[in-house]
Amino acid sequence: MKRQTIGLFVAMLLSGSVLANGQAPMRPGWSGEISLNGFAIHRQSQFNTHDDNAITDDLNHSGKRTEETRVAPLGRLQYTLSSGMTQVFIGQSKEQIVEGQLQAELGVTQVIPGLGEITLAYFPKLPGINETWTDPFLTRVARQKTDVTTQGGRLAFTASVIPLTLRYGFVDYQLDDDDLSGQNLLLSEAQHQQLLRESQFYQSSAELLLPVNRLMALVPRLIYTERNADGAANDFTAVGYQLGINLNDHRQGFYTTLRYSDEEYDTVHPVFGKKRDATLLNASVLYVYRGLLGQENLALNLLGSIEHTQSDIQFYDSESYFVSAGVSYRF
Repeated sequence: MKRQTIGLFVAMLLSGSVLANGQAPMRPGWSGEISLNGFAIHRQSQFNTHDDNAITDDLNHSGKRTEETRVAPLGRLQYTLSSGMTQVFIGQSKEQIVEGQLQAELGVTQVIPGLGEITLAYFPKLPGINETWTDPFLTRVARQKTDVTTQGGRLAFTASVIPLTLRYGFVDYQLDDDDLSGQNLLLSEAQHQQLLRESQFYQSSAELLLPVNRLMALVPRLIYTERNADGAANDFTAVGYQLGINLNDHRQGFYTTLRYSDEEYDTVHPVFGKKRDATLLNASVLYVYRGLLGQENLALNLLGSIEHTQSDIQFYDSESYFVSAGVSYRF
């Protein structure tokens, strides 16, 4: 079973690493980071493909609560040219577009003197990263899983004159098997078409880095997301507001992220007779201790995160939280 929540850990962990480095120039040659982390995960969602959630008695609740533990290796490898101005990288990155994607990306970062830094990255189709149900609306019998295959890319620009970062990204979302959404319900062919989930996601954002003092910085971020699905009932636009509170010194880092987002859907849902507008709340805290066991390149990482989605349709309500501990090595 695949877990979207772990993708947030990747973002937080690597985000913390970047903030720890500050604005130091890129070091020529090979470098990177590998980590091994254990997770304890709680989820409640009708789209959670845990075996315990395969059967739902009706469509008027948000699914069964499930618990899981797992271990995940993560990493990133990069090579910087001798000029220190160009870096090629592969691995997980904090800029991955859709939360929960563990796919590795391949990209390049270029420093433009006097202007800023630009990053272009692509992640290819890799099946088996996430799963969903072929027909999530099937009741009283076990729902069947299908892999979700995604690919996408991102572009980011960080200005050198002002502490502003602009980002744009896209993801193509495809089901490996036929989308059977609502096939056992008394719906017309046109209504069945409205339930199709294969989609393109687009996201743009603007972020400011606002130092408060030598140890603390605030990072407000405005995010706009759009989903264009094959089925109109799954089309939405969302505006999100995020605030990062970062405390960092030589040995320790404490990073808090708070996020609020409103999703507005375009079309009335044919199964429930109303739009599935939703509000998402998320809070995450990451603690990093560097120099573990007296080794400068070794770090301890502790993370906790909670996320809650409140939809106008109870079937789409969800909640998740997890805690994680692990060790990372930077070279």
